[in-house]
Amino acid sequence: MNLYQLKLGDMEEAMQLNECPLCFLDEAVKKMYLNRLINNVLDDGYREEWQESGGLCPEHALLLLEHGSATGHAILYQDLIHNWQDIWLNNKINCPVCKRLTENKQDASKAFMWGIKNAPTFKERYSTSAGLCKEHFNIVYNQADVEMQSFLITVQERAFQELNSKLTLLLRQHDYNFQGKKDPEAAKAWRKAARYWSSGVEKKWRV
Repeated sequence: MNLYQLKLGDMEEAMQLNECPLCFLDEAVKKMYLNRLINNVLDDGYREEWQESGGLCPEHALLLLEHGSATGHAILYQDLIHNWQDIWLNNKINCPVCKRLTENKQDASKAFMWGIKNAPTFKERYSTSAGLCKEHFNIVYNQADVEMQSFLITVQERAFQELNSKLTLLLRQHDYNFQGKKDPEAAKAWRKAARYWSSGVEKKWRV
């Protein structure tokens, strides 16, 4: 089993959950790094990487703050305070989470395209999935050949038709004349629509 096949398994799990498979992998990368950072804060290798990075970007710093310990944060930020002028005045923050996400997007998109071309069951499952978010669609689409581009558009168009039907039902359910039982999937459709444009997974799957 190659590394691409391992990623395909995670992507198939995401498709079963009606999530963008590449966003799902991004979430795993964030979770792995932030857990590693806060749980191994005394490890010299991790601290050296942390010091060289100058810290996290605002988004990932706040994310770590929600899950990390007081002592872990105290140790990490003492390291940065010693060199704060060099970091701040020279804007030397190179967020290691962002760096890993960039690398993951490249690797995951290659694995995704490999799966479409070489794993018939993966392609079949994707053909009935909820498709990709805007960011990941563009990444894959711009690397694909004409045949795969056509396939990606077909899948995305079908997914959007299904989503639009749910949005229509959602609006109907909010009409004061509606008397039927509310559909729970339609009730969440507006959040799903937003995630197509902004990327990310449903809250219960996040870090």
